[in-house]
Amino acid sequence: IECSVNQNSIRNLDTIGVAVDLVLLFRELRVEQDSLLTAFRCGLQFLGNVASRNEESQSIVWVHAFPELFMSCLNHPDKKIVAYCSMILFTSLNAERMKDLEENLNIAINVIEAHQKHPASEWPFLIISDHFLKSPELVEAMYGKLSNQERITLLDIVIAKLVGEE
Repeated sequence: IECSVNQNSIRNLDTIGVAVDLVLLFRELRVEQDSLLTAFRCGLQFLGNVASRNEESQSIVWVHAFPELFMSCLNHPDKKIVAYCSMILFTSLNAERMKDLEENLNIAINVIEAHQKHPASEWPFLIISDHFLKSPELVEAMYGKLSNQERITLLDIVIAKLVGEE
């Protein structure tokens, strides 16, 4: 993690694409065996680690993972898979990629749902508070598609963010 030499080597060998393909395969298999579930989680952690503080690797992860990996893992029943997927999304997001989310609102809505289901997980909260709330266009586009409960969740995060800044 955060070793640019290793991250660059992994990226240059196209290991990121292979890792995303394996993670998607694990998702399709509906993995329930502990050993396979562990491999699924490790694949996601690997992607998060390779992208951490490395813009070039973040870009490659985004190209391979968006939107399918996020759509298929943010609503997974395993809370660690949701957390690791959220970590990858948080790490990979930037202002330019927020526009991709505006075109794929279901991913943004899945993040809100992930926060509802797993309120103790910091990653969905951080995605919403540190990325979504900085994009009025995304919030406006998403808000109309949210259920009342999801709107309340979003507003709770806005309040938490405002109180935290005071």
